[in-house]
Formats: sequence, structure tokens, C-alpha cells
Amino acid sequence: MELWPAQRRICDADLLHGRSAVIQMPTSAGKTRATELIIRAAFLSERTSLAIIVAPFKSLCHDIRSDLVRAFQGEPILMDEVSDSYLMDFGIEQLLAQNSVLVITPEKLLYMLRRAPELAERIGLIIYDEGHQFEGFTRGPTYELLLSSLRMMLEPEAQTVLISAVIGNADQIAAWLIGDASAIVGGKGLLPTAKSIAFASWQKERGWLQYVNPLDPDEDEYFVPRIIQELPLEKKSKRERDRVFPDRDHPAEISESVDIGLYLALHLGINGSVALFCGQKSSVSKISRRLVDLFSRKVELEKPSSWSDETELNRLADLIAKNLGDGVDAVGASRLGILSHHASTPHGVRLCVEHAMKAGHARIVACTSTLAQGVNFPIKYLVVTATQQGKEKIKVRDFHNLMGRAGRAGMHTESSVIFSAPPIYDERKDRYKNWRWDAAKKLLDQDGAEPSQSSILQIFEDYKQTVGTPIVLTVDLVDDNLAFADDLAIDAIVQGALKQFPNVSASEFRDYLQGRARAIQSIAMYLAQHIDFEAEDAVAAAERLAANTLGYHLADDSIRPRVVALFQATLKSIQDNTDAAYRLLIKKSPLPPAALRKLSAWIAESTDQLAEAVKDGILLSVVIEQAIPLASAKSLASLSDGAIIPTILGAWTEGKSFGEIRQILVKDDIRVSGDHATADHIVTICEDGFGYHLAMILASIVDLLETIEPSLVDAVTLLQRQVKNGLQTEAALAFYEAGFADRVISQLLAEAFPHVNDRYSAKAACRDNIGAVAAFLDAYPEYFREVAQELANL
Repeated sequence: MELWPAQRRICDADLLHGRSAVIQMPTSAGKTRATELIIRAAFLSERTSLAIIVAPFKSLCHDIRSDLVRAFQGEPILMDEVSDSYLMDFGIEQLLAQNSVLVITPEKLLYMLRRAPELAERIGLIIYDEGHQFEGFTRGPTYELLLSSLRMMLEPEAQTVLISAVIGNADQIAAWLIGDASAIVGGKGLLPTAKSIAFASWQKERGWLQYVNPLDPDEDEYFVPRIIQELPLEKKSKRERDRVFPDRDHPAEISESVDIGLYLALHLGINGSVALFCGQKSSVSKISRRLVDLFSRKVELEKPSSWSDETELNRLADLIAKNLGDGVDAVGASRLGILSHHASTPHGVRLCVEHAMKAGHARIVACTSTLAQGVNFPIKYLVVTATQQGKEKIKVRDFHNLMGRAGRAGMHTESSVIFSAPPIYDERKDRYKNWRWDAAKKLLDQDGAEPSQSSILQIFEDYKQTVGTPIVLTVDLVDDNLAFADDLAIDAIVQGALKQFPNVSASEFRDYLQGRARAIQSIAMYLAQHIDFEAEDAVAAAERLAANTLGYHLADDSIRPRVVALFQATLKSIQDNTDAAYRLLIKKSPLPPAALRKLSAWIAESTDQLAEAVKDGILLSVVIEQAIPLASAKSLASLSDGAIIPTILGAWTEGKSFGEIRQILVKDDIRVSGDHATADHIVTICEDGFGYHLAMILASIVDLLETIEPSLVDAVTLLQRQVKNGLQTEAALAFYEAGFADRVISQLLAEAFPHVNDRYSAKAACRDNIGAVAAFLDAYPEYFREVAQELANL
């Protein structure tokens, strides 16, 4: 086996002998193979039989597992990608009975450790992939406190490896996580593929691409002339204005940078795969719509489908239509050869898009930052249409993670990153407009990558208003502890602030408080996991647990006492508001303590009602009446009439398509954030609002019933799986959870094999009937036949 330079560095750093380290190397340097080598060394040396890989996104977990299944094919190693449901839905005994690799999200691993802490003692190797995800209140506290817990729970000889292409303060992270600031395997000087940087320029009749020195963008290198020109488009009526492509003059329809980006993609795709990066998913939808419109107006360009696998494109388009409806723009765009990939692409469709790009079935994908989430696309050209993600500037480190997707080692020898907005380059010498150029140069300077920060430290940041009047407020969240805050408590704080400062934006200040409440509630769960609240040293223990966090490690001497005070105030809040039984619930549940209190009180007095609901087949309607008010999903709150939620939830659990669910909203003129419901809205409502937030509440009900009324656990567990995945029958759920991960495909297979009732029997159905399964899937994307074959080989 020939090792790449990055892999040799990992070997030279003694990671194959069990040394712990932070690996800081560019994307595409060969970290996947290095991970395989580290796992092999751990198993062959018998240092452990259990390796865990923690990855922040479900799609990345799937990608890693697929790569490792191929690498270890035919070997007696259990390779499992655990579902992200808050359920103990796999057997620990089986996991510990042989050499096993578990690929898992941080949230699921933390849930498992709080229910089965003894698992930590058996982990001999833990790898954190994309390990810089400490910031932000959505996932940051969970991730930081997971690593904080494992620092205490792992055996001293266990090997810890954190991998990141873009971590800006690796020495600080290594000092905290490993206990050795020098335990870094760096990638300085490693360039897996040559990467060129170009800017679109359009100052004359035809535009060109100006290539610059990647290390000094102010230094021009060469240019490709006359590459961009306006193409006339056919009018659809005599009254219509003249239409051209690219269109520089009508940004309300499509921005100049996006239209030029699409133009470049259509010219470059014949030479290699293209990722068309957009700052917002709405821009991805506009690209699909624009593409269909262009070819309906007979644009004089070759369809990208002509240099792609048209059969596979049509299969994928058919799947999208069955999920979202025939009328969505992504269907027509897929048939023409441009795929879409963003957060509101249905999970199964996303997996098929990724496979189509990897296998070369398609050449162009329009995408958002989901591209930077570790997905192993073989991209030759990255066309950047925006340097912002929504309202926020993209971070330097995130941009370099994005850039790293272009030019995958072993797939390409060179790649290009192209900025499609002409004003960036053309106005670089205008003292009033050169801010775009300065911003682009900062993005290209990897030495300016931001250090990884702590979400716990973010709690102490002032409120800085960005809407309306600029306001800065210092909020004391130590005395006003939010560990047990619910929506009413947060609204009371907002109203108090409005009385004192009338110009405060209620919505922005509420978001500020809700994020910090989530972080403090995560701290409460962390304390509940590790503290004996009745012990005399409980206060000292809270101080030790605070000092164990990354936040404390990164804080200066003025902030550290505030971190400790926050942990001790949270401890006191728990002591004052709970008893021993309630603390045990907080320790195990992913729900905030206030929501958990309401839910446990309802269940304690409603077991008879729940038992009757199970008999009468109305369990969903009884449970959601209590669960929906506790769900914190913005997607559900955005509906103009929340009374529609039970109806669309019922359609979701019955297996209705996203397109059919959208029609329910359209029929009753239900708006989403004031807009007509789109396919993207429906996917977010179902996969996030129902599949994550509401399913998490149902999982907590299962936890509570285990001690209160075990006879109801099976029925509510089934309901949780139905709400999580949007499927009705046990067979459909089993095929989905086994790896097919698409509601259309899972229901198709369930009709053919109705006897299947769990993911193990789903695997057996594939193994015993692989020919029939492949025939059923023949009209669908190739990805699903590969899944079936992989399951048959297990």
C-alpha cells in the first residue's frame, strides 16, 4: 500500500501505536484512509475491540460508514451507523461481542452515555471527524459537553483523535482535549491537488476569467478571454421584454452572480464536475427554475444532460417527483442535468444526489453549505456565487473547508475556484466599492482562519442588536439562571427589557435568550450526569466540571470565575427545583428541564388514557395534544394556523409524500412565515419539525414510561419511529432504518416484503432475495441497488 504524504505524517506521529492527537490537514489530504489505518492498528494490536467515530451530520455519518464498509469488506468487523433517534435502538451486547466500529452523531452518543455510562469504559478509540463544531447554540453545547464528559469517562489508555481541516487554534484544542498542546499532526505544505483561483470580470462586451496568484490575489497570473457573453432567449409573448442569459439587469428575478455562475457551470461541466455554491437554498431553487426556463426559451447551449447519464438523471427526477410532486423546479432541472443539494432536500434524495455526483452520473450540482459538511463529492470546479450564508458572512475556515471539496486527491490533479460576481474584481480599485475585493482576499487567506470558540463562552457575550436601532445590552444570566426557563419565562424577560429599552427588537432579543437558555439547560444535563447533588462537595464538583470544559480552558482570568459561577448557579437551580427522581430524568432526557417537568406530570396522571388510546388506535392524536406545545421547532411556529399541524402530521405518519402534504396547506391557504408553502417548507416542517423535534419529545415519553408504565413502551416506541421517519408500517420503517433512507423506496419494498419487522429482517430480505430486490429498484436511482447489495453482503 502506497501512503500519501499526509498519511505518512500520521504514521510518523505514532498514531498507529495509540497516540492521541489533533489532525489538522486540508480536505482531500487522505484522512479517510488514515482513519482506516488507525482503526486497523487499534484492532490488530488488540488495544480495543470498540472504535467510535463521531460525526456532526447524519449525511457525513452515512458517508463515513459507506467508505469504511468498502475498506473492511469481507473482514469480521461489525460496521454500524446508529440512527439519530433518541432511542436505545441497538444491542450493546452485540456491539461488544466482536471488533466493532460505530459511526454516530454527538447527540446520539451523549444520549447513549447518559443511559449506559458503562459503554465509555469499553471505548478504546474515539475519532471526532469535522471536530471543530464547538460554536453556536444549536449543536455547540451538546458537542462541547460530550467531549468534556468523555475526557472524564474514557479509560486513560484510550486513544482520542480529533480531525479537522480548518481548526484555527489546534494547539489550544489539543492542550484541552489531549493534555498536550504539541499533540498535533499538521498539514502545512500539503497540497493534495493544484488549485487555481479565478474571478469573473465583465467590463466590455464579453466577460473573461481573471486568474490570480492563490497566495497573493492582488497579483494577476493569466486570463481566459471572451468566455462570457449575453445569449438571446426566445420570447414567450410579444409583450414580453427582451430576454438574455446571463441577465445583469434584473436582480429581482435572479442575481447577476448566480446567473453568471450558472452560465459558467454550463460551459465548464463538459470538462469535469462542477459545484455551484449558493449562500441560500432559495438561490438553489432559482437556479433550477432558471435552467428549465432557459431551455424552454431555446438557449443556444448544450444541455448538461448530454454529457451525463441521462437514464440515471431521469430515475432521480422521477424519485424527486414522487417525493415532492411533479411541479417542483428540481424535477425539470434534474432531467436537464443539474442536481440540487441543500438542507431542505429530502434525505433519500440527498443521498442519491451525492451518489450520482460520485459515480459521474451527473456533472453539475447547485448547493449550499451542505457541500462543506464533509460530503465526499469529486468536484473539479467550485463556482462561488456568494460569500455570505444568509445574512451572515461566511467564515474563513468554513470557506476553506468549502474550497477543499474542489480537487479531491485521487480523483483530480487540479481544480479551480471561481468567483462569479464581476464587481468583486472589477471594482477592486474603487476606494468606495473595493470592500468586496478585500472581503474575498480575507476569505482566501487561510492564515486568517478563525479559532474554534466555545459555545459556553458565547453565553457571556452581550446582546448586540442588528435590526433597527443599534443597541448593546449586558445580560446577567448567572443570577437570572435559565436552566428551568420555558417560553413564558423568556417572554417575561423580553417584556421587562422592552419596558426599560423600548427600541429593543423583541424577536431578536428572544432569539438571543433562547440560544443561551438551550446552552444553560445543556449544562444542567451535564451536571445531572456527573454530580451527586446530596454530597457535601457538590458545589466543588460543579467547579471541577466547569473547569473541565473547553470554555473554561479558552477563557481568560476575568471570565473563568463567571464560568464557574454559572455552573454553580445552575447546580443551585437544580437543587432548589428537583428531587432525586427528577434529577435522574434530567440526566437521561434530551428535553429541557421545564418541558420534561410538564411532560412527566402529564404522563403520571394519564397512563389510563394512553392505554385506552392504544386500544382505540388514537395514540397519535392523544400524545400530540401534549407534545406539540413543547416542540421548539421554528418550522412549526412559522405556520399561519397551527391548527393544521395534527392533519399534516397524520399525513406524514401515514407515509404521504411531501407533495401531497403541501397540497393540504395550499388547499386551506396556510402560509409559512407569510409565504405560500413551498416544497422546501414542507420538507423542513416534516424532517425537522416532526422528524427531529416532535420525535425527541416522543422519545422522552418512552423514557418516562419505562419506569411508570412499561406496558405502553412498545406502542409509543413504534409511534416515535413513525413520527421520526414519516412511515406507517413496521416493514417500511425497517427498510428505512436499515439504510434505504427514502420514504418512497421504503414503502415500495414494504409492499413486496410485508413480513419484515426490523432492520435485521430487512437485511435478511435483501440477502435472501437480492435479485428480486434489485428488480424492484431497477426504475429508481442506482444508489438504492448499491444499498441493497451492501446489506446482502453483511
